[in-house]
Amino acid sequence: MNARTWMKWTPAAIAGLTIVMAVALGQGDGRVAAQQPGASPTASPVATPTPVVNAALGTASSLPWLIVDPAFTAAPGAEAFWGILGRAAYRIEVPDNWNGELVMYAHGYAGEQSFLNVQTPPIRSHLIQQGYAWAASSYQQNGYDPDLAVIDTLQLRDYFIQHWGQPSRSYIYGTSMGGHIVVSSLEQHPGVYDAAFAECGVLMQEQEQDYLTANAALADYISGVNALPASSSAAAADALTKQIIPALGLAKDFTDKGLAWESAVKYLTGGARPFRHQGMIDFNALQFGIITTQPSTSPSGLAATDDYFDFHIDPGYGFTDAELNANVFRQTANPDFRNQDSNPTFALPTGQIYVPLITYHTTGDNFVPIMMEINYRRLVNAAGNSSLIVQRGVRAPDHCQFDLADRVQGFDDLMNWVHNGVRPEGDDFLAPDLTTLGTRWTHKVLPGDGDGF
Repeated sequence: MNARTWMKWTPAAIAGLTIVMAVALGQGDGRVAAQQPGASPTASPVATPTPVVNAALGTASSLPWLIVDPAFTAAPGAEAFWGILGRAAYRIEVPDNWNGELVMYAHGYAGEQSFLNVQTPPIRSHLIQQGYAWAASSYQQNGYDPDLAVIDTLQLRDYFIQHWGQPSRSYIYGTSMGGHIVVSSLEQHPGVYDAAFAECGVLMQEQEQDYLTANAALADYISGVNALPASSSAAAADALTKQIIPALGLAKDFTDKGLAWESAVKYLTGGARPFRHQGMIDFNALQFGIITTQPSTSPSGLAATDDYFDFHIDPGYGFTDAELNANVFRQTANPDFRNQDSNPTFALPTGQIYVPLITYHTTGDNFVPIMMEINYRRLVNAAGNSSLIVQRGVRAPDHCQFDLADRVQGFDDLMNWVHNGVRPEGDDFLAPDLTTLGTRWTHKVLPGDGDGF
């Protein structure tokens, strides 16, 4: 049985997960009218939302989903279309000189807010100028639910085909959690997309949640608090604010225990690399907040585990590898959710891809670290598909901190690969020394590049 279905219909599983669906619809008959091909885009004011029960999840709770009016203005030389498809909003833009090819854009994690927004591709203007049509969905809910996003993106592609015809080629382009959607789409729906582009992507699917779980467990143990497993999110938050943060310190002012934690996180995230330290500092406040998600009742939270990580730490910080691996809290995944057969989106990927994939990743990212690139490369190599993936680093500290020129070069090189058979060059993420990572693909050199790793 599919674990998503199990979650929806088993009373014990839906406790705390039931939600109110409140859709912000237009005036008149209560709908934001879907724009038909050739129709002139018109503004669709968002009316006061009316809460409705999401029957698929059961009893209503206090969380509404509000669809924000997706109307937008077309770029010069293009026509814009928008509307509601199922429970998600969408945007479609078709250039006047459409080349017959379609880019499906998968946006990243939008937090737990109730407003559902359509996000346009970061290289939207470039796509239109080059003749590519694009389409993007808001997804039917926020939170970390890439399985639903895969479905919503596929359904929007089908909608596009119904109205504009079969594209000569279809591509999927994803940012952050959108990278999870890219990998899941390629591996679970072969033959749909002709190539893919992922930036700062969660390539290892559920390993993102595993990483955050492991990071929180390291903070808990190295701080000496040992609050995990927490009895509730409130208890975890209390331990975090009153004990863990004071023990580790904040941002640039780590205590000795905080420095030890940073050392262990360095290896957890991928090792020494450009802007690794600055990325740790920049993500520090958000990173501490991760522990408040324990225990989690979301599908991705229930599937999370840190039981397979082999922790490392530099000498001289008062801990050994053996001590960390023996004593750090190990969370066990719920097997009904961590199931490759019934729920592949909440398991680890397989590396089975059949079309070209280019990935970009900022080197210092501590939110979605480059260990995603390292581990996915190993899977793709093991599956015998090493010729189908090209990976590039960009030397910057923060998550998705790309210059527009970085993204444009990645997309154009992917198109050259597809159209002309020219496989682009990339970085070796499996090299023992990653300190020179991204030197060829970083268009904007930032202050502090090369100061420390």
